[in-house]
Amino acid sequence: MTKSRKKAGKKQCKGRGKAGAGARARARARGKGKGKGKGKGKGKGKGKGKGKGKGKGKGKGKGKGKGKGKGKGKGKGKGKGKGKARVVWLGKLMFFAVLKLSKASNSTRYFSSFQNMVKLLTVRQINDILIRHVENQNLNNGKAFKPKDVEYTPKDSASSCIIPLGSDPSIRIFYRGKSDQTRFGKILEDLDTFAVWLAYKHNQGPDVPMGMPNHIPFHAVTACVDKIDLKHRTIKSDLDILMTGLVTWVGRSSMEITMHLSQKYAEKEYRNVLTAKFVMVTLDPKSQKAVSNVPLKLKTDRDQKLFEKGEYAKQVRKSREEMSLYKNPPTEIERAMLHDLFLKTMDKKNNLHGRLPPGHVWMNDAKVENLIICFPVKRNMYGKIFGGYLMRTAFETAFANAALFSKSLPDIMAVDSVVFKKGVEIGSLLLLQSQVSYSSDCFMQLAVSAHVVDINSGESETTTTFQFTFRTDKTVPVVLPQTYSDGMTYLNSRRHFNSSAHL
Repeated sequence: MTKSRKKAGKKQCKGRGKAGAGARARARARGKGKGKGKGKGKGKGKGKGKGKGKGKGKGKGKGKGKGKGKGKGKGKGKGKGKGKARVVWLGKLMFFAVLKLSKASNSTRYFSSFQNMVKLLTVRQINDILIRHVENQNLNNGKAFKPKDVEYTPKDSASSCIIPLGSDPSIRIFYRGKSDQTRFGKILEDLDTFAVWLAYKHNQGPDVPMGMPNHIPFHAVTACVDKIDLKHRTIKSDLDILMTGLVTWVGRSSMEITMHLSQKYAEKEYRNVLTAKFVMVTLDPKSQKAVSNVPLKLKTDRDQKLFEKGEYAKQVRKSREEMSLYKNPPTEIERAMLHDLFLKTMDKKNNLHGRLPPGHVWMNDAKVENLIICFPVKRNMYGKIFGGYLMRTAFETAFANAALFSKSLPDIMAVDSVVFKKGVEIGSLLLLQSQVSYSSDCFMQLAVSAHVVDINSGESETTTTFQFTFRTDKTVPVVLPQTYSDGMTYLNSRRHFNSSAHL
């Protein structure tokens, strides 16, 4: 017997076969012992060491052998009882677990399966990798291939990350809002970051990790937020938030990003808190002209259904734009509605217009404005003001407006038709104008517009428009338009309200 075989058995299992997953993953078990078992038949062997385990394996010959050992380690499985049994494969196991998670669909079951084995990236770490990725492509390290030469599936772009409100108390203060709820404005910032990540990941492909550009250079920017629907009125500020997402529709230079957020309330109990759909566009870093995306490969029926939903959403946006009240007159039903509102303000005795009925508020008296300076600390990786920051400030302005109007602290129910028309430069004066433009029962629809103000001339240019749906626990006043312009704003917000998922 050779010298190396005398040192065999440093990790004992029942039999000298492959070490099982339980024994391997716990520790390095070393032990000294001798075993016997020869020939093609059955044999038995005994050994002493620091491992305690059970399993089937091969003896010295071609037959089956059994062995027992006493020691510190515990485990069950199959493994070799010869030589040094080092746990060098644990890193590989975790790598493949992460790989499976990153390619998973939008379901929290993957997080539940691997949470004790794999630590997900936080949204801050995602942002740091994203910044490095863009910096590297700006150094002309992007792979110069034609996007049409390859195709990637929705699963290839699927990713997960966490907002560690429960596991990292140090960041909780930045997210805590009223009572124990999470600041929705911060969620909007993280959604925008994650959407950009998913857009890059689709064009990056599954073979090369993010941070090392594997695509032609481009900038992924948010064109619009198609919709955000909240499933629960409360997003708790002391529970981790799991973010999952993937690319569900791809056009030539635009793509739809679908994201889901959920919170873990108990073991194996996850609650979906919201679903968001962003539309991203890819632009040339220098010319700012549209560049082509890698086409989407539809492999499954689910892929096809998600793509069809994305195509339908695109047609709805196009139809909404064509039927806009800023291009077309109101429908017959809408005209009749405006006339009824007008009659409410008539003083029948004197036949004068301008009477405000009880429980009503003029739209012009339901406004709030906010003027902010856009400092460099709020810039994005392209040197413009971060779109997520614009959404946060717009939401918080709308929230304050809704609170003053309803005399309560409302809950956000939906966001839709956030349209980014133009980037905001660093140092700009940004004027946010919020207005309660439609109300019904306990709901309020608020329209917010963001304008860049020229300091010298005082003129302003609209950069972004927003629509927010709020709900409170009591009946709110009814807003009334006074002018034709107010009437168009009223009808437009009513259309958005009626299309929201809360109904």
